[in-house]
Amino acid sequence: MQENIDSLNTLENLKGQYRTKTAKVNERITTEEENIRRQLDKERLPKKILNTEEWNKRVTQYLYSINIWDISFLNYNMKIEKSFNNKGSIYSTQLFFLDEEMKKIAQSYGIDNEWDLFTIMLDYQSMKKGHAIIQDKNFIIAWNKANTLGHLDKIFQNEQNRLDYQGTYAAFQYVKKHIGERLSTTTKGNEEELVWKDFDKKKIIVTENLAPIASYILTQRNQIPGARVFVNNGGLSRTTKKKKECSPTYVQKRLIDAIAFGTTIEKLQQQNYEDTKQLIYLPKK
Repeated sequence: MQENIDSLNTLENLKGQYRTKTAKVNERITTEEENIRRQLDKERLPKKILNTEEWNKRVTQYLYSINIWDISFLNYNMKIEKSFNNKGSIYSTQLFFLDEEMKKIAQSYGIDNEWDLFTIMLDYQSMKKGHAIIQDKNFIIAWNKANTLGHLDKIFQNEQNRLDYQGTYAAFQYVKKHIGERLSTTTKGNEEELVWKDFDKKKIIVTENLAPIASYILTQRNQIPGARVFVNNGGLSRTTKKKKECSPTYVQKRLIDAIAFGTTIEKLQQQNYEDTKQLIYLPKK
């Protein structure tokens, strides 16, 4: 009997030691992942040159002037690459309901969720079917604002939104970084021209060199277990084999747009693809 008791005690001690070691290993893995995640996020932070207050004001004004859906790869990420977000796709009505003040406007008309608002907007856009809320000036102003990069910036100040839409948050960080850096180079010049400088020329270079660029991104991504690219993640391996004479697919065009948007023509001409590492993020599980 005593031998059985001693065996049980030994077994329990071994179990306890195992649980302790497992906890320490998991803690170390979690810490390492957080360090990698912070480093990847840091890559998407703009390097500011102008006075901080002046720079913030200029960037914020520009973000509120740009429609989210005009950024092709961000649009694709939000609507199609839904697996990248814990809560799936993200549309205009969701953006509207993620803001408490905007939500109150909808609720004042008895609209309590994003799907009811979606139906109303769809009916209006497709059949010109009216609704009282569409005549409300405050709603019109709020709706237009909800579809801007500035509003996306606002809702991502909330940590839960960043967790719910991790892929889109990474894509937005990437967009904001480039905009911030372009607008920090000079106080002069048209913002639109500064942000989109050489974009078409960059797209041509990226298209011609898409396979080797994709290979570079794939190599960088695969060095980080669990990492993703916020656009064309699943098709990245196939893109490395794309032949120059073949036209890019729809999703490859979105990848081309993303790469061209976030780098300079000088780097592309030098075959320097380091900026593409900013496409990579490590989601929290």
